[in-house]
Amino acid sequence: MLAELDAIDWSKLSHAYGPATDVPDMLRALNARDEETVRDALAHAFSNIFHQGTRYTATAEAIPFVAHIAESKRGPERAQVLSLLTHCIAGHFSLVHGPDTASGAIWSSTPPTTHAQSDYEQVLASCENAGESTIAVALSSLTHPSPRVRMPAAHLLAALRGFADRHAVSERLSACIADEPNDDVRAVMLFAWGHTSGLRDHTLCATHARAPEPSLSRLVASVMCLRRGHSASEFAKIVLDAMDDVSLATAYGGLSICATELVSDLAEVLQQCAPSSLDAAFDRLLARLAVVSDFSAVGLLRAALSVAFADAPVPAEFNDRQRALLETLARNQGFWMLGNALNILAERGLPGDRERLAALVGVAVVHDPIAQLRQRARFGESFGPEHSLNDWNELLALVPDDPEALARSGAALLKLDEVDEGVARLSRGVDSLTGQDQGYALASIGYVHAEREEYALALEYFVRAQAHFTGENAEQLQHNRVAMLERLGRPDEALALNYALEPTDAEGFYRRGLAEVKAGRYRESIASITRSLESNPTHANAHYTLACAYALSGEPDHALDSIETALKLDSGLRDDIANDSDFEAIRALPRFASLVHGVLH
Repeated sequence: MLAELDAIDWSKLSHAYGPATDVPDMLRALNARDEETVRDALAHAFSNIFHQGTRYTATAEAIPFVAHIAESKRGPERAQVLSLLTHCIAGHFSLVHGPDTASGAIWSSTPPTTHAQSDYEQVLASCENAGESTIAVALSSLTHPSPRVRMPAAHLLAALRGFADRHAVSERLSACIADEPNDDVRAVMLFAWGHTSGLRDHTLCATHARAPEPSLSRLVASVMCLRRGHSASEFAKIVLDAMDDVSLATAYGGLSICATELVSDLAEVLQQCAPSSLDAAFDRLLARLAVVSDFSAVGLLRAALSVAFADAPVPAEFNDRQRALLETLARNQGFWMLGNALNILAERGLPGDRERLAALVGVAVVHDPIAQLRQRARFGESFGPEHSLNDWNELLALVPDDPEALARSGAALLKLDEVDEGVARLSRGVDSLTGQDQGYALASIGYVHAEREEYALALEYFVRAQAHFTGENAEQLQHNRVAMLERLGRPDEALALNYALEPTDAEGFYRRGLAEVKAGRYRESIASITRSLESNPTHANAHYTLACAYALSGEPDHALDSIETALKLDSGLRDDIANDSDFEAIRALPRFASLVHGVLH
């Protein structure tokens, strides 16, 4: 199909940077076997045919070619290409936004556009229509062996509701949901089913929402039920309970439909629900608003206001619910640093000033300077470590052993390359953090110990950090643990840990082959590295590792061939190869000396 690229006059089409004449080369690079070339092509695609949510005339023309390329990709590369397709068709499409298409979203608002509406709507319509070319690869990917592919496949299908009936998409999704062993993938499949099935059909989501144990699939199913107008208080309760569930928050970050983080996304969902759906959950909303001090307050406040005030103007006298809401806000000092939330009050005709609101309902205002300083420091983190560090240091001057200030100032110091003091503070305060915040902090300490060749300590921190992540972050930390075990001279443990990771791409098979050669399993290593090189033949270190395995298994000719290839790809490996004890058996061979000490042609 790529032969048809030249039949299109790309100079008459545009992308983010002007005429789209470079798109054919980008698409051919996306179709390459070399992983680095593919990664670069994906980066270009997310910059030009999809730029910060905007689509262009070249985007619709590119979609069928990208779909064709996705069919030939394996593992993570297919997942990334499927994600590109979803973005090109539906924009930043998540649990809380979109799809951003000409047809519009079933619920929620779509991200605002900055273009002349008539012209841009035509672009969106073209991209949406081109989406039908992706149905086949999306449906076939639903049963892919890797959950990392099944998830973006379901996400893509959620964006294709205009073609769902024609291709029996919701029926296919229902069957896959019934057989899906991975709860994260099942959650995204339920999200897709909720978009593609008839809007009055809620049986499947209701069934999963009533599962006995907390899970992402139960949570997403509950969101779908609430959005369809089902007023059962149990669904709102599940959503509010999830806002306090650290394990769900950690897992949620690995979903393709995640927009920000769990609490903020769920708060946004709640404000999109009908007030009748939230009536029985009002007391739970108040409990959250009593302690909230981040931007999830915006969604929570809108939801609570919709229940307490509906669309009516501010009354002369407040009823019990209205008074309880306003008293809760007046007592929560952290709420009053959130400008967006204050604007929502003003829009409602309510005071956007704490003292005035407190006076209106007869509540005494209590100021806590430590809490105010803490919140200011948290907000400062969005503007860089320098901004937050000053505030955390000021807090530590008042409370020297404050664990959160120690942890967060330590993280800021690490980013500013003040490593010793950063690790000292972070280590003292890390247990005050929760969820992924704690995971990132533990991993940061681990990396410092690894750089200092303190491998036992690094291993300890990587093990602790991994418990806070799922998906790619968890896999990376497992690879870190493998590396530390190898450096500690524990190759059998490293290999056993590596075998717990199922390779899905060239890098995965390379890492497994590296672990195998270090554990003395040379034939297995040769098989794994060969699999790696099938997908990425220019991986110099893979050829180097293959040479080690051949040399150690008594196959000098193959070892020398692999050394030659590795050095042609990366001559900087010469010194490492020259001094590697794995080549002791072939070091005296003339060809080894020629390769390592001579000049390659």
